[in-house]
Amino acid sequence: MDIQPETDALIFHLTDLGVKIRDTRLTAQGLLNGAAKLAYEVGESKADGGESRFSGTSLDDMRNNADGIETVFRTVFAAEIEARDPGLADALRPKIDRLRSLLGVPGLGNLDSSTARPCSLRGSS
Repeated sequence: MDIQPETDALIFHLTDLGVKIRDTRLTAQGLLNGAAKLAYEVGESKADGGESRFSGTSLDDMRNNADGIETVFRTVFAAEIEARDPGLADALRPKIDRLRSLLGVPGLGNLDSSTARPCSLRGSS
């Protein structure tokens, strides 16, 4: 079995991805928009099985989304929010922790999707 064409294609796509990543300019607004999109995906599509319902990776996708939200918050926004509005920072951390905790279930069937929706996290701390 000759896998050389697939190997060459994979190398090409990885190289192309590396170029795109180097050429992508990250902005605070772009990162904030991205984090918001990740939260939206968890609550509006992935919590009910989402686009990965047949591959069975929706729960991992949601966990990765939550990790991305936490990483962007911690590395980009936390210090500035803490300096400007400590109360807001104190309110956001437990919400992110709660989302990550909700996604700690052993399988998608164990997830209460209504509790993972962003609107259900608003009033919690």
